[in-house]
Amino acid sequence: MTEAEKTRIVTLSPLDEERFGIKSARATINTAADFPEVLEFCRAEGVVFLIARCPTGNSETVHLMEQNGFKLMDTLVYYDRDLTNTPLPPVPNNITVGTLRAGEEREVEKVAAKAFQNFVGHYHTDPRLDKRKADEVYSSWAMRCCASRKVAEVVIIAKYDGKIVGFYALKLTPDRVVEGVLAGVDPSAQGLKVGRALITGGLEWGLAAGAPGMSIATQLINTKMQRVLLNLRFEPVASFYTFHKWFDE
Repeated sequence: MTEAEKTRIVTLSPLDEERFGIKSARATINTAADFPEVLEFCRAEGVVFLIARCPTGNSETVHLMEQNGFKLMDTLVYYDRDLTNTPLPPVPNNITVGTLRAGEEREVEKVAAKAFQNFVGHYHTDPRLDKRKADEVYSSWAMRCCASRKVAEVVIIAKYDGKIVGFYALKLTPDRVVEGVLAGVDPSAQGLKVGRALITGGLEWGLAAGAPGMSIATQLINTKMQRVLLNLRFEPVASFYTFHKWFDE
């Protein structure tokens, strides 16, 4: 799980406001005791659209959110892997893995646009959000990963026959754990084990950076990715629901 999810309760989300044209905020509601603060903040700030995460094991908080008009949109599962004691797997032979080079940013953007078209994430699941704008969330996010080290410290690139077919943006937490930010694989490269190659590249980068481990979040419905993670010796450690709340309803 991210450091932000561990520490924050609620903040405004300028990026979501820019994307969808509505006053937006994000929150992590760990316990029912957090709930009043979140609602008070949103009302005081004039928030219309709230994205809120909640640990799946906290049924009291989940029920409270549902009773107050929060709607479930997605479920994330977090996987961790130790880098200190287990050997790293090899990168699949047919894939070349490296780091982003100058001039490759637009190729990453194109891969993201293809990879996330009609993606079934929390933005796309909400019928009130424009699907085209939901698609654009991920391509613009990919570009920010390429452009700013505040968003991602490195972007791992996977190539097949010299063409970029996948990317994985990574950062280090304050504890120096490698954290997955955003990954995408060109649909035309499905079946080539590009995802496995990207994760392996991330593990290698983390080991070189002296990281003790790596943390990846994926959707509960993405069973294919979860099988890959288990095969690479990741272990499930946490899960969160993603809710949306519209304050104009």
